[in-house]
Amino acid sequence: MNSKKVSPTPTRIFLSAVFLILIVISVSVGLWQYNASASELGTLDDASLHKKALALAHKLGLEGEPRAEKMVRMNLAQAEKPLGSKLGKDAGQFGLTANMPVFVYVVRGKVEPTSIVEYPPNKPPPTYDRILLILNARNGRLITRGYIYTNAELPTEFQIP
Repeated sequence: MNSKKVSPTPTRIFLSAVFLILIVISVSVGLWQYNASASELGTLDDASLHKKALALAHKLGLEGEPRAEKMVRMNLAQAEKPLGSKLGKDAGQFGLTANMPVFVYVVRGKVEPTSIVEYPPNKPPPTYDRILLILNARNGRLITRGYIYTNAELPTEFQIP
């Protein structure tokens, strides 16, 4: 069997380099588009988030029907700022980011906390008339919650009329 040695010519080298560059560019663009679409996850609709939040409020101690409700969509940083909190340095490990879309739900009604609430000794237990919930708007999972004392002021973003 005779084999013929192919010698590289400047034209072949140039065409091979162009072909290789085109392959690298097309793979890069494909990966970029895949990552961009994966990072743009949609959020649940308001009705689904409201249903999840109301069910959770009942589990946390809301008795009966709400007397008033407020629902607000924003990102996590916007929700935490009025409450005087911010993301901790390890928040990313739990999938929490400042620009994460959240659903803030505040409900007024008869509230008997079902979880442990600390209050000063030798004083009567405080009464609560609201629950504030912050849910991940993508999946409806609880991020944070709080019981609000009767007659306590909330930041204007979360006040119920």
